[in-house]
Amino acid sequence: MLADALGVDPHPRHVQSVRPALGPGNVAMVRVRHGDHVEVFDGHGERGVSAKRVGVRLAGQVRTYLSGGAWVGEYLSDQLLLPMALAGGGSFTTHVISDHLASNARLIEKFLPVEFDWQPHEGGWRVTVEA
Repeated sequence: MLADALGVDPHPRHVQSVRPALGPGNVAMVRVRHGDHVEVFDGHGERGVSAKRVGVRLAGQVRTYLSGGAWVGEYLSDQLLLPMALAGGGSFTTHVISDHLASNARLIEKFLPVEFDWQPHEGGWRVTVEA
């Protein structure tokens, strides 16, 4: 289902079963490679949630990312702020300014002599840090 939804080869080498099971559900992971950058998406099952439903949700997240044109996904964007601040600057594009990104930026600004800014950029946002 997930491979079909994303239009990729469902070859079994990409499927890994863990026995005995370590949890109550299933997990699916998708890696999207862009040159030197890899964006990772995962979906987790839980009691009462079918593997098909996990795959549908995950495929939706991946399609949203791919159609957005931004380089960095929502869950990586806030994690890049501290390394960029320590490096003295940089920028990236993302499709959403999450609460995590905004609060992390403001917290880092309290401890380091940097300023974060985000501006609309081609349907997403360009996040910039300057020392």
